[in-house]
This record gives sequence, C-alpha cells and structure tokens, in this order.
Amino acid sequence: LDARRRQAIGLKTGEVRRIPMLRSIRAVGNVTYDETRLSDVTLRFDAWIGELSADYVGVRVVEGETLFTVYGPELLSAQQEYLEVKRRLGTGTLVDAAHKRLQLWNVSNAEIALLERRGTPLDYVPIVAPRSGTVVTKNVVEGTAHRAGMTLMGIADLSRVWVEAQIYEADLETVTLGMPVDISLPNLPNVSFEGNVDFIYPFLDAQSRTVRIRVG
Repeated sequence: LDARRRQAIGLKTGEVRRIPMLRSIRAVGNVTYDETRLSDVTLRFDAWIGELSADYVGVRVVEGETLFTVYGPELLSAQQEYLEVKRRLGTGTLVDAAHKRLQLWNVSNAEIALLERRGTPLDYVPIVAPRSGTVVTKNVVEGTAHRAGMTLMGIADLSRVWVEAQIYEADLETVTLGMPVDISLPNLPNVSFEGNVDFIYPFLDAQSRTVRIRVG
C-alpha cells in the first residue's frame, strides 16, 4: 500500500516484540491442615481413660508429653509378663517379644525403662503425644471406656498449613504445578502471603465443574 492509501484507512505499524502474557485467576480457598503433619492418637487395646492432661481442643502439646493415662486389663497383664520374663531370663527372645508387645501397645521406651526400675506394673499407663502440635480433635473424657482402634485425639503441626482452592474447568489449562500464588485473607486486608501450586487433584467436581488445587 502506498502512503496515501495507508493514511486513508488509518493503518498503523509497530515493532514486533515478545512480551510475557499474564492472566490472573481469582479463586476462593480454605486454609486446612498439612496432612503430612497430622497424627491420630489411637489405642491397640480396650481401655478406660484415667487422668486427662490434654483436656480441650486447641491445647498445645510437645512430643513425648503425657496426653492421658489409660487402664486396660490386657495392658496390665503385658506389664506383668514383661517383668516376669525380664526377672527370670534377663535377656533373650522372650524378653524382646514382651518388650515389643508393650511398644506396640503405645507404651514408650521411657515408660518401659521406668517399669523395669520400679519393678511393679502401673494400673494407669501414660499415653504420650506422637508429635508436637495442637490438639485439633478430641473424642475422649476422663472415666470413659474405649474400644481398640478408636481415634481418641488428632494432633496437627500448624507451623505450616495448606490452602485448597477451587478452579473452574475453563481456567484449568492455565494452572501448572509450581506456579506462584498470592494469598489474601478477609481479616487481614493489607497482608498477603506467597505460595506455589504443589498439587492438582486428579478429579473434577461434576456439579460445580471445578478442580481442587493445593497451595503450599
């Protein structure tokens, strides 16, 4: 096209450049526990709860700290059996088996060492925290009876948490692992936190047509 025709049709030219194309996606998220830092406290035998030290949801506990004490006929028998074989044999396969049985029934090595020094079994044995953190679920009160396998407490390390968000199906192709995320909270309008997409759940919600992603 000559200059007169370009001017008549308003044609403009410019230099071709490569620039990053950014697209912001806004999504509602929920702060939740880091499931790799969550522990349940269960018993492997039927028992009654004695003294409850971690007595409310939200209390901070330290690994190895007593959560509560329990009485169970099987646990009492296991302590007596260990003391008897230890006293009679000193060391050996039977002693190791009795020691292992106590360990498998939530008795810590420190408590077993105290049992040896004391020489008599405890009616109520301490159950200790498996990790440091915050009690987030509590299904136990003093004096109650519980069956083996019941979850009595949940303890979460809240020093690191996850944020899970729902991404619409139409936006999913732009979301990749490792991409940066800015997080803002309604109660902290002037503060933001940075994170990265570290997991995209491999299924779609059929009703909302969204996919859940996790930000760590």
